Amino acid sequence: MMNFRAFPMHEAVSAFKRSLVLEALTANGGNRSRAALALKIERTSLLRLIRELGLSDSLPNGRRGRPRSPSKPYGPGENGSAANVS
Repeated sequence: MMNFRAFPMHEAVSAFKRSLVLEALTANGGNRSRAALALKIERTSLLRLIRELGLSDSLPNGRRGRPRSPSKPYGPGENGSAANVS
């Protein structure tokens, strides 16, 4: 158990928040949206906590956002519009 007399309250709260955030991120493969859901907070609040607690360098490597499909040039009629037929 910690010696709370030598551990100021704000440091104890920060350490607790840090451990909760890291545990939620690790359990969710680094996915911040799912970690926020697990913590029952908004994703933007989680991002703010990550920044405030200085955790951005110690986060598990997870995917960020949706994977992008490689860009491909569209030919006639391939962009979802009707091809010019005369």
